[in-house]
Amino acid sequence: MKKFSLILIAILSITALFTTSCKKEIENIENPKQVQESASVKSIINSLRSGPSQSAGNPSQSQVSYAIDQFFCFDYVYPISVVYNDGSVESFADINEFALAIIDETQSHYIIDFVYPFDITQNGTVTTINNDTDFANAVNSCQTLENFALSMNCFEFVYPVDVEMSDGSIVTANDQQEFEALFTSQSVYPVDMVYPFDYTENGNTHTVTNALDFQILLDNCVGGNWVYHSDLPPFWVFGAFFNLDYPVTLVYNDGTTIVVNNETEYDAIIYNDFNNSTPNHYIVDFQYDITVTDTNGVTTTIHNLQELYDLINYYYNNPPSGGGNQGATLPYSSEFPCFNINYPVTIVYSDGSTLSVTSNADYDQHLYGPQNIGAVDFQYPITITQNGNTITINDRTEFDSYVSGCN
Repeated sequence: MKKFSLILIAILSITALFTTSCKKEIENIENPKQVQESASVKSIINSLRSGPSQSAGNPSQSQVSYAIDQFFCFDYVYPISVVYNDGSVESFADINEFALAIIDETQSHYIIDFVYPFDITQNGTVTTINNDTDFANAVNSCQTLENFALSMNCFEFVYPVDVEMSDGSIVTANDQQEFEALFTSQSVYPVDMVYPFDYTENGNTHTVTNALDFQILLDNCVGGNWVYHSDLPPFWVFGAFFNLDYPVTLVYNDGTTIVVNNETEYDAIIYNDFNNSTPNHYIVDFQYDITVTDTNGVTTTIHNLQELYDLINYYYNNPPSGGGNQGATLPYSSEFPCFNINYPVTIVYSDGSTLSVTSNADYDQHLYGPQNIGAVDFQYPITITQNGNTITINDRTEFDSYVSGCN
């Protein structure tokens, strides 16, 4: 899934001055080289404008602020300045002013580059960006594939595609099988795509030009298929490894909060179908600190959303020896594309009730029952078919291991 920001820090001195009302200074740039248009910066700015799925094509200031905050793995050190196509310069004191400028772009007045140098900060380290190449490299260093396994498979790559590996090498995948094989090693694994690349969705071909485009694509996959408007993971993503220590407080996009007391309430809020929630009012984060307890009884304190996803990624590669996944809702069928369940099978809900399902569609439709009760297991044994072989599954731990093998 997606990148999360640290607390914005520091003030960078630049030539533009601010009034007490924070009104932005506009001036003409003196260095004619700065008027040159940066294709990479334009592309990334356009991604921020068009990416938020909640109001495609007409995002709000809060949605673009959220995109800047969530989809970059670094923070801007404000103020920052940008150059427009007419040579004018605008300076922004904070993320909200920057977001407002992005949504206010028109066909005749739009951002073409930054004023260099400016600083970004990541994990407490300040880095100076000296040109558009530095900026593109910083965006593309946000390793989008680290949470790829957590995203819905709603598109197909146009092969061949090039993939950057954890050792710095570039590997070409010529088909889906070769791409999935890259994830099988724990020592050298994919960290990012090589841009640009093409993909197809609903019969149409699109181009991804940078890591931000790709992160938004993955985010929209989740949102588009699940009616899911949050950057928090649903319970099934982490329930096999650890549980949230309830109650926890969730934060909406408008800053309001709600307390949830168990995983059923949590998922109901996350899936945007609780208390008449709407697509314009959605959860964006926890109120920190929170604690989680894994299946071995080990408790970890989480201070921000990046730490939560880091912990999920860690457990995906290092499952707790206790194994338990009691209470974890079964994954959707799209999460195990490398094998097929042999239907019919009987699923077991958290309240002990059961239901026989006869297809992937039937299975997905009934993962949540009345009052949002989750299907947490099967009646065993069940069988699956993988690579032409029929395999018998005797418990949830075995099933989850095959699901993990698909990712």
